[in-house]
Amino acid sequence: MLGSNVSAPLADPADQVYYRPQRQFRLRGLLFNNPFVESIRERAISDEEKWREWMDRFADDSTKLGDQDMGYLRGVFSSFDDFAKAIELLRSSAFEARSNKRWSSKFVFPFGPDALYEDLRIDAKGGASNDRRFFARTGELLYLMLSRAARGPELGAKLVDRLFDPSKTMNRLVKAMQGDAQLVEKRRGVGPLPYDRHPRFDRMCEDWLAILSRDMPVYDALEHLIVNTGLNLLLYFLECAKTVFCAMVSEGSTIQGLAIRDALGWALPWVGLPRDTSFFSNAKTFGQAFGPWKKAFEKLFVNRAPLLARMRANGQPLDPEEMHLRLAENASVIDDSVRVALEAFIAAPFGADERTSGAVALLEWERDGVHFIFEKPRVQQRGLADATLHFFDNQCADDDVLDQRWRKHLDELRARERRPDVSCKVVAFSFANCALAMHPMNRSQIAEGAQGRVQMERQQVRVPFGEAAHRWSAAN
Repeated sequence: MLGSNVSAPLADPADQVYYRPQRQFRLRGLLFNNPFVESIRERAISDEEKWREWMDRFADDSTKLGDQDMGYLRGVFSSFDDFAKAIELLRSSAFEARSNKRWSSKFVFPFGPDALYEDLRIDAKGGASNDRRFFARTGELLYLMLSRAARGPELGAKLVDRLFDPSKTMNRLVKAMQGDAQLVEKRRGVGPLPYDRHPRFDRMCEDWLAILSRDMPVYDALEHLIVNTGLNLLLYFLECAKTVFCAMVSEGSTIQGLAIRDALGWALPWVGLPRDTSFFSNAKTFGQAFGPWKKAFEKLFVNRAPLLARMRANGQPLDPEEMHLRLAENASVIDDSVRVALEAFIAAPFGADERTSGAVALLEWERDGVHFIFEKPRVQQRGLADATLHFFDNQCADDDVLDQRWRKHLDELRARERRPDVSCKVVAFSFANCALAMHPMNRSQIAEGAQGRVQMERQQVRVPFGEAAHRWSAAN
């Protein structure tokens, strides 16, 4: 963006900002889609044969986007050996040159204006598109922030002077490799930024000016600029999220009529998390103590935030086929409108897709069944209450053993059992009291049976207490 606006760098725009990014197919192909240059260089053949063999092989693997004919390189380098050494030099400066990223998403060090180009996806048919897999408009946001700082134009002039000098030695080598610049056909507009002025814009601009004023080579200063930018962007996101999140919690409480705890879960999409209105509903878990709140938000950001970008917590991409399969398996419990939004989300390109991920974030995590497409099916285990009710309804040979009074009691226990503050021991003894009303058993023996049920539960032995009580009664 700065390269497209060097005449007025970081000037506060009266209207929308436009730019034309470079694509540089030839340069990135030479550096990152050219694995055979070294093997040809080592061969004991003439220089002429090396050039001919290399050009034939490069043309076969080219994108056909202006990189078919590389004959101009013969006039740039006196020998094939010099050409191979130049590629080796530029590769050594590249970012993540040895990573497993696609070759069209690797970048040479920004030696000058000719070394800057956008991230691209190049398909098998030769089509090129910016899918923003690795660069999701962060640079556009950064440019707008700095242009709205009070000293933005001053910083812009300094950056152009230090970083956009085409006469720099390494930039001249890059230009020799690339030839004429390859730009997108139409200029692009930049999305809006909600603040015309913000203290964070000025602080970051001041930081950049302070770094560039130090007596160090500009290439060394870049490392400090990168770290400082990451910190300032993170602080800006947190400051904005805090303001917006609080406003949305207020809307959830006053306009939506939600309790304040439910309003917190309702407003989660405004901090980049899926909506889960009932998440904080438990007053005993989420009280005045800071710890449970902190732990809950940390787990949400670690486990759920990456899912909106179709990634796991470890950064690995989610498998669309698996998500489709889970959606199909749970189709009966997911509304049609929700299913449409989830299908669009799954079909969207990998990475940031604000439209589909935003739509999913506004759905209810539990109630709308959003979690089904992310979670592996788990074997459902019955709790003590469910297991006992199931036994009396389906396995007990004696009819009418469990009357409505005690059935209601078990239903209440089932609800209590799901609460994290109710221990297994408490529920087990409640079952014992329930069983005492149905069987003439000794209280001490019932108590021992309940204690045994607790031990079995800890060992994951799933025998319903009702079944144990019934068997004991029959045997005695």
